[in-house]
Amino acid sequence: RSATAYWVLHTYFIRQKGERQAFRYSPVLLLTSPVYGCGKTVLQDLLAEMSSKSQKAANISMSSVFRLLHAKQPTLFLDEIDTYFQNREELIGFLNAGYDERVGTVVRQSPKGNDWSETAEFSVWGAKCLAGIGSLVATLESRSIKIRLERKPQGHILERVHDILAQDPDLFLNIRRKCLRFAID
Repeated sequence: RSATAYWVLHTYFIRQKGERQAFRYSPVLLLTSPVYGCGKTVLQDLLAEMSSKSQKAANISMSSVFRLLHAKQPTLFLDEIDTYFQNREELIGFLNAGYDERVGTVVRQSPKGNDWSETAEFSVWGAKCLAGIGSLVATLESRSIKIRLERKPQGHILERVHDILAQDPDLFLNIRRKCLRFAID
């Protein structure tokens, strides 16, 4: 629990590329499980509610990753990565590069009219949370805080998020405000 709380708080310290960063590294939060139904998506949804500038996606193209990260600097939440990460070395490379603020840039051709001779730099630096079944590429795992989830035992009763929010509808708003205030202070 502490690792996820600290990771959420760290999302409020991510600055635009070129600005002075509070951290050099932004570890990927990697949510894994051996099988489906262990709560990865639910945990990711909760983390997205509390994180700074959350952007969720169940699938994403390579060009979308670097354009989105460069333009909006969101906290990126990618779910179901086990279904689309196979043979996507370039996408994994973007995510690896985004771990280190000093390296977190990709260069691509950028058209000016019909002229494709110009290049542009895109920042891929920032906070990312990935969720999927099984393990990933070793390089990405080495840059990650890995949280392995298991199915709850039969008969184990958990409080439902909907019930918690019914008691305090502003819970996530208050958490986001406190995190932002902490980062500003």
